[in-house]
Amino acid sequence: MLIGMPLASTMGLAGSPKKAMVIPWLLNRNGQAITLKSEWRGKVGADPKAIKPLVDQANKLGEPLSFAQTFPPGTHAM
Repeated sequence: MLIGMPLASTMGLAGSPKKAMVIPWLLNRNGQAITLKSEWRGKVGADPKAIKPLVDQANKLGEPLSFAQTFPPGTHAM
């Protein structure tokens, strides 16, 4: 389970009922990745600002890009 899910559940986020929970053991903090299309390989590197020109170009061509995340309180969103 994503680390944010039990925390969100205890707070009643995303429509879940508020419910006290005890999380006795955390084995990991979930590995995260930003996955991009293969044509962008080598064009972005470690700088997320490098995506902006690609987004601008797609918008110019009338083909706006979609970005998504999984569960909103998950660490993907952070």
